[in-house]
Amino acid sequence: MIYIYHNIIDKRGDDKMSEDTVFEGVEDEIKFLIDLVKKIGNMNGQNILITADHGFIYQHHALDESDFTTSVHSGEIWKENRRFVLGKNLTGDKSTKAFTANQLNLSGDVMALIPKSINRLRIKGAGSRYVHGGATLQEIVVPLIKVSKTRENTTRQVDVDIIQATDRITTNLLSVSFIQSELISENVLPRQIQVGIYSDDQEEELLSDLFKYQFDFAEGSERQREVKHKFVLSSKASSKYRNKQVSLILKEPIEGTVKWKKYKEYKFTVNISFTNDFDDF
Repeated sequence: MIYIYHNIIDKRGDDKMSEDTVFEGVEDEIKFLIDLVKKIGNMNGQNILITADHGFIYQHHALDESDFTTSVHSGEIWKENRRFVLGKNLTGDKSTKAFTANQLNLSGDVMALIPKSINRLRIKGAGSRYVHGGATLQEIVVPLIKVSKTRENTTRQVDVDIIQATDRITTNLLSVSFIQSELISENVLPRQIQVGIYSDDQEEELLSDLFKYQFDFAEGSERQREVKHKFVLSSKASSKYRNKQVSLILKEPIEGTVKWKKYKEYKFTVNISFTNDFDDF
């Protein structure tokens, strides 16, 4: 685990001379974090958590007297701030709310005094417009952004097409040439197809034999990546579907199943003038 701490916002806000530039500091911090995430991603960092130690309250205008609280507190004071007092055996007054260690889910006997509302305690020399450490929503709720960079999948299956010289079927045999578009490589994977001629209606009735082929040519010219097959049509194709449109459908397997899904489809019109004497397969 690599831990990166950055402090632009507090550095500006906690300084009386620069607290009025805290919003610019927030914008600078966001730009810094975006740039940092990009650099981590370029170094193959994949899981990044962005959070903050606290939020803050800021008032850009000069504070009125009513924005301050004059707290009368006593005890063993360890740390005193505009928005809290930490110590032991602390007692306060009506302007503050006291919390014990048990109430804060802490061990030991530490106590905390927090001014009510968004009022500030009077502390000499400290900035008053930018404050944090109290119990307002802005101070105690912090963001948690998870950035996960996944490795981009650059692999794909090779494309398979047909060389279509006509869109008409005139005999019971249809010769089709299939072509693998490019060679198989590290990023281009093989593709298996199953092809048949189907009726172009809701039934999608199979009207020919089925042709299966694994296109995985890793070398050779385009002509050498051509595969031919002659589809034998059933007698129903030349009778029931004569002068009608049918579809040559290329299907590919659905991963993890024995089923197939449509990959590509080509339309043909059946114009067979006579039938040969052969039985349906």
